Amino acid sequence: MLQSIVIKSLFSTNTRIFVGSAHGYTKALSSILSKKYYSQMNLNKNISKNDKKTIEDKDLSAIKFKVPVSSQLPGTYQADYERITKYTLIPLTLIPFYASFTGITLHPLLDGSLATLILTYFHYGFNSLILDFIPREKFPKANRMSLWSLYSATALSLCGIYEIETENNGLTDILERLWNYDESNLYIFGRN
Repeated sequence: MLQSIVIKSLFSTNTRIFVGSAHGYTKALSSILSKKYYSQMNLNKNISKNDKKTIEDKDLSAIKFKVPVSSQLPGTYQADYERITKYTLIPLTLIPFYASFTGITLHPLLDGSLATLILTYFHYGFNSLILDFIPREKFPKANRMSLWSLYSATALSLCGIYEIETENNGLTDILERLWNYDESNLYIFGRN
C-alpha cells in the first residue's frame, strides 16, 4: 500500500509524494531538494514587481550564490616576469663560460646580476607553486604563511649574495674554485 506524504515546499504549495520504498523516498527527497536549490537560484525571477522581497530572500541570494573572487591577475603578471627572467638568464650564463675559457675576469656587476637573476627565477618558480597548490581561497593561513616564508628566504638569500659578492670574488669565482679544486689531499674510502 502506498502512503502519501504532504510536504511543504519553498513555494508554499503542497507537494504530494507517494512513497513505496526507501528508493522512492530518496528519489522524492532529491527531487524536492533540487527544486529547492533551483528555486533559490532563480529567486529574483520568481518574484514579481508587486511582491516585496523579505530579508530572508535577500540573505539567501546574497550569501548562497556569491561569486568567488578570482586571484588570477597576479599569476598572469608573474608568468610574464618569469618568462622575461628565463630569457635574460640565457646570455648571462654564457658570459661566465666565455670568460673562463678566455681567461679574462668577469665584472662584479655581471656576476651579481647573474646571481640575483637566478634567485629571482627560483623565487618566481616557488611562488607559482604556492599560488597553484595552496590557493588563497581554500587555505588562507597556509598561503599567507608559505608566501611570507618564501619572501623571508629570498631576502636572506639576497643578503647571502651580497656577502658572496663583497667578501669573495663572486658566484662564478666560487664555482670555478669548486670545479678546479686541488684534490691531492682528498681522502675517500682509504685511497689517496
